[in-house]
Amino acid sequence: MKRSFKCISNCLFLACVVSISAFAEPSAADSVISIIGDRVMKSENNSSERSSEESAPVPVKGNATIRIVGDKPINAQTLSSGQAVRLETTAKEVKTTAEKVSPSQITPEQEMAERLAALKAEKVRRDAEKLELERLAKQKDDQKKAEAEIARIDELKREQEQLAARKAEEERKISEQLELERFAKQKAEQERAAAEIARLAALKREQEQLTTLKAEEERKASERTEQERLANARKRLLTEPPPSSTAPPLQSADISPAAASSATSDRVSETGLNQIVKEGKAAESAPETIWDLYISAKANDPALGRSRARVNVSRADSDHLFSTLLPHLDSNAGVQQISQALAHYNTPNEVKYDYASFNYSLIARMTLLNVPAIYSLSAADAALRAEEAGVAAARQNLIIKFTDSYFALLKAQTDKQIALGEIKRLKQVHEQTRAFFKEGTGDLISVYEAQSRLDGAGADLTRTESTLRLAEQKLSSVTGKPVKSIMNYLPQQPAKTDPDDLEWWVATMEKEQPVLKQAREGLLQISEQRKSVKAEYLPVLYSSGGYTVSRGTPDLPSAEVRQWFVGASLSFPWYSGGETAAKVRRAVASEEERQHAFDETIEQQRENVKQAFYNLRYNFSLIKALEQKMTSAEIQLDAVKKGRNMGLRNAIDLLNAEQAYSLALRDYKYALYDNFIRVFQLKSAAGILTDADIAEVSKKASPTLSSQLRFFPDIN
Repeated sequence: MKRSFKCISNCLFLACVVSISAFAEPSAADSVISIIGDRVMKSENNSSERSSEESAPVPVKGNATIRIVGDKPINAQTLSSGQAVRLETTAKEVKTTAEKVSPSQITPEQEMAERLAALKAEKVRRDAEKLELERLAKQKDDQKKAEAEIARIDELKREQEQLAARKAEEERKISEQLELERFAKQKAEQERAAAEIARLAALKREQEQLTTLKAEEERKASERTEQERLANARKRLLTEPPPSSTAPPLQSADISPAAASSATSDRVSETGLNQIVKEGKAAESAPETIWDLYISAKANDPALGRSRARVNVSRADSDHLFSTLLPHLDSNAGVQQISQALAHYNTPNEVKYDYASFNYSLIARMTLLNVPAIYSLSAADAALRAEEAGVAAARQNLIIKFTDSYFALLKAQTDKQIALGEIKRLKQVHEQTRAFFKEGTGDLISVYEAQSRLDGAGADLTRTESTLRLAEQKLSSVTGKPVKSIMNYLPQQPAKTDPDDLEWWVATMEKEQPVLKQAREGLLQISEQRKSVKAEYLPVLYSSGGYTVSRGTPDLPSAEVRQWFVGASLSFPWYSGGETAAKVRRAVASEEERQHAFDETIEQQRENVKQAFYNLRYNFSLIKALEQKMTSAEIQLDAVKKGRNMGLRNAIDLLNAEQAYSLALRDYKYALYDNFIRVFQLKSAAGILTDADIAEVSKKASPTLSSQLRFFPDIN
């Protein structure tokens, strides 16, 4: 009984499910089951008429008939998850309804129908389960596909990253290759520049050698000329008789007139010859002052001349830019003979016109507002100030180069004088040791030692003479004329840092240094140029006026038109294809580059001031120490001389003492000359070195060089 009720319930459940499926998707339903009272219900797609022929109605007690329409299985693919839920809810309701039917009313046909319904319900359930499994499998497949897609995307991303990394690596290698090529090119350019500098230096040396040879030839020629002049004067004085007015009166009657005349002639001849020789020597040995040579160096220096030419160029540029803001007046005139033919214009024949035409005009133009020109004028003024500072810097460099060459020549002359004095003393010592050896009171070692020292002094003299020639050649190249004898300038008291405050010198440098002024004005020039470029976006206002006369037209050949006009025009740059923007970027980059160069320049100048300051301090302390060393060497030399006279010291000790004194004297003189150079270098680093410093040195002329050097005393 329970099974019968279950079959009915399943049948009703199946009918409801099929009905729901049919109403949900009528086009996809293959089977329809309808529950009717006393007749069969017709389905919406009229499939019941076709299926009624294949299935017979199943009678039920109480005039209830269950008719299964169709025998095809229900397609499980048409059931969705929402329909499965509604199917379960409907099954519960049908089951509840079937339980209310009495068990005694179940017939075998009903039981068969129940079984069929149960089988179909089981099949539906299995199809639903299969559908759910397929849905889960499909969902799992979709999930796997999504994961595979994600993995594929990740793989593509990794491949892209690898490609980007390889591309970056290739770009880095390419940039490194370009950088290496640039370095190689720069190195090659530096080598070419070095080769060019070496070539120019070789050419300069050749020119200096030629100049030296030429100066030497001129000197020899002048010496030969002077010797010939002296020989001619001597011959003239010896051959020509003296005038009678210069003959002194006879003092004694014992002297014959011929003897008196001969004595007088000899005396006059000797006096005149000595006077001419003295004048020749004085003219030949007249030293040149440092100021005269500096004037020659200024006239001969190409760097200073180039700087002055740049000043003239900058001044001309400034005047040219200023002229663009001033009024411009133009005039023109013209004459024409015109022959004109007019045809096919309402005339059967050609109409010819022959007439003379002329015109002349006078036009004035003036710029009322041009901001770029104003900034350009300001930049030109800054460039002019920079070039003027460049002239001052070139003048300071010339003073340093000139004083180095001048005092280098004084040092070379000092070396030669010391070498000559040393050779003189070594000859005396050598002769003395040989005399002692012959008498038996000396030894052969002392003779050999004295000879060795004498040979070494001769070699030193050769070296000093070569150094002297090179110093003369260098100073001649700087001054542009041959230089042989110069005035000696040896300070009696060395100069020191005044004031002895490094901060004062640094502050003075920042205010007065021409190189720093030049860099500062150059930075200002670039800044004004940047403003000028930016101002090209602004409009430009011009005004114009004039008077024009023209005569001659085809219609009125003799008509004359006179016209006065005045007006203004405004030019506004709207678009220049990016030219102005590119100029602005370039100006900004140039200004940044010049700013870095200015910072580097000021740091370098500070280092130069500090180095020059401490060099002068060291030189002042060194002079004091070398002066004490020279005094001690002189005392030692005197003591050794006395010991030699008393027999307590030998010749070798005397030679050592003389050499020590010679070296101490040379170092002391060098330090005194270097004191001048160190003072000039400090003033140049601070930017306060001028021509007045050279003039001040020229007032401190010392005696001749030979009279200042104390040579060794004779050994008795």
